[in-house]
Amino acid sequence: MTAVRSWAWRIGPLLVAALVWELLVRTGVLDAQFFPPLHSILQGFVEAFTAERIYADIAVTLQRLGIAFVVAALLGIPLAIGIGRSQVIDGISRPFVDTLYPVPKVALLPMIILLTGAGEVPLLLVTGLTAFLQITISVSGAVRSIDTTLLEAGSNFGATGVRHITRVVLPALMPAIFSALRTALGLCLVTLIVVEFLSSRTGLGAFVAISWQTLSVNLLYVGVLVTAVLGHGLNALLRIIERKSLPWNVSWAGAAP
Repeated sequence: MTAVRSWAWRIGPLLVAALVWELLVRTGVLDAQFFPPLHSILQGFVEAFTAERIYADIAVTLQRLGIAFVVAALLGIPLAIGIGRSQVIDGISRPFVDTLYPVPKVALLPMIILLTGAGEVPLLLVTGLTAFLQITISVSGAVRSIDTTLLEAGSNFGATGVRHITRVVLPALMPAIFSALRTALGLCLVTLIVVEFLSSRTGLGAFVAISWQTLSVNLLYVGVLVTAVLGHGLNALLRIIERKSLPWNVSWAGAAP
């Protein structure tokens, strides 16, 4: 019953928003040319998925997202631990991380294209950099917040060097790492859609751009909604992985399945 109620609270506001949208369009408050009614958007879904092009765009976006996100995580987490545990690494890395973090990564796209040429590499670099910086900053802050009593206890029981990282620091960081990964994944997807919109002929961002250029407004909304569902699904997948990997995490206590 709790799960049903939880889903009702999640879906209910979306249904209300959809009904209000339809009402405003039908009464003329919203211009149907730019805010199509729901049945027109549903027809766009049928058209897009019947034509099958959107399947290829989804696959391309997922492939780019996977490559950029995984590489960013593999590089960002170790660097973040190093920043949090070593003043030398912190002193060397922090100026670059703090300088690049507030810069809109899309603004770097023209420079990266000049350096690497057009193609997949600029898209992956810009997208991966977004996730990399978010993971690095979030996880390094969490490293500094680890209870010193826990660190001292690990050292007293012989956990030193690599064992100290793998047996003490990493387990203590895992909830923060998953939280950073979820945030970074969302930002990574947003950045990827934007760079696809600007400089690619494939992917969901390109699908939205082409729909906009051809004034296929219903297909434009299809692209946006598919992106939203994709982002929500990936976030939910990370939450499931976190719950299965960290059953001891108290933040899951009382959570709906």
